[in-house]
Amino acid sequence: MSGLRVIPVILGAAALSLGAAEPPATSEGYAYATYREVSDRLTLLVDAYPAAMHLGDPYFPVAVAVGLSGSGDNVRVTPESFTLLDEKGTAYGAVPYQELVRNYPKRQFDESLLRSHPLVVGNQFDVSLPIDAEFYPAPAGRGVRAERVELGPFTWFRTILYFPRPPGKLHGVLTLRLGAEGAEPPVSVRFRIPGVLRKAAR
Repeated sequence: MSGLRVIPVILGAAALSLGAAEPPATSEGYAYATYREVSDRLTLLVDAYPAAMHLGDPYFPVAVAVGLSGSGDNVRVTPESFTLLDEKGTAYGAVPYQELVRNYPKRQFDESLLRSHPLVVGNQFDVSLPIDAEFYPAPAGRGVRAERVELGPFTWFRTILYFPRPPGKLHGVLTLRLGAEGAEPPVSVRFRIPGVLRKAAR
């Protein structure tokens, strides 16, 4: 694996105290292996099911849906807007697209997986307009690569993201943080990779 990007994260005293406490709870469970958080105008859904199929790979995918509500300025989202934090608080940036193209041969499989097990959005975005955008389209897939998505009020999109697998196993609660340009504060979803599949993949 090349190009591993570890992002320094400064933890405050309150965060450090979690080491001796109970493991942090996940965000709201929205569907199987799918979690949700809402922060100000942004809604973020994270589906951890695809990650459970790649625990031995150098990269792993998560499916996300992002929606913007209310009035105000547009919000710009790129792959670099997302940060993954492992259970120890170490942060990782999304894998650059060209690196994934060179080193990861399973994007077609992931597209098939998402067709058979799509991210569940329910009625979350019923009053919003969908935007067709893919940050990591599969080879010969139906999507065209988007480097940036601009969300206006009451619009939303879904895509798959890829992150480098942290050293060791993907245990505990992971956090996906979205810091989109034009939206404050960031929204963070705490999630677990499905336990049954995690054990089966060892």
